[in-house]
Amino acid sequence: MNIKMKYVERIGSYYYYRRAGKRRPLKGDPGSPQFLKDYAKAENEFKGVPFGVTDSFAGVIDDYTGSPEFKGLSEGTRKNYTIYINKIRPVFGPASIHDIKRKHIRDFRRATPKAGNQMIRVFKAVLGWAVNNDIIEVNPAVGIKMVKEGEHIPWPEPLIERFMSEAPAHLVWVVAVGLWTGQRKERVLGVRWDDITDGVIHFAAHKGGNEVWVPVLPALDAVLSTIPKKSLRILTDRRGRVWKEDLF
Repeated sequence: MNIKMKYVERIGSYYYYRRAGKRRPLKGDPGSPQFLKDYAKAENEFKGVPFGVTDSFAGVIDDYTGSPEFKGLSEGTRKNYTIYINKIRPVFGPASIHDIKRKHIRDFRRATPKAGNQMIRVFKAVLGWAVNNDIIEVNPAVGIKMVKEGEHIPWPEPLIERFMSEAPAHLVWVVAVGLWTGQRKERVLGVRWDDITDGVIHFAAHKGGNEVWVPVLPALDAVLSTIPKKSLRILTDRRGRVWKEDLF
């Protein structure tokens, strides 16, 4: 899925912003910070807007992550949001925030099904901030239904934060692996240290399911570094014993 940028012209390996007979060079690769900066500068020059004021989605992301609202979130939430913002930026960053429609967000969610619900939460946060700061009038992410995640109701973000900060360590480890891999309980409890190779966790086939490889996100890596290696399996109870599925 691509969101086209208006007035961008490619000549050989070079890109230009061409409008009303004038041409401005765009340095870097499309979607790169320098490219977006040059694009915003050229766009604002034609609109008569002082440089530094931009309605590109990348510009709004930068303003949001530098805002008191974002900085007021817990460290865990900021890290989690940043992971997904870095996935969203290359696709939506060059587009004007006014051109982003609900259809674009839904299509992006379909392309990233495992992380779809969290992507929607991040879109809502960024676009909600834009509404509150009079950049746009309507948040297009509002009203997009979350993908069903089984019979269990997902924990709200504040509850996750409280659990991760207050629960016993051996329970935090289990929740962290489940939260940041998206795997079911039986696979989470059975994962071994030697299942991790080059920053990727391999989950073997289980009860008719397919085997899965999941990248170790920075937040999960930070938790894994705190777990003592008392067993071949990563997760153990408070006495260092392997978990039994029916007891968790």
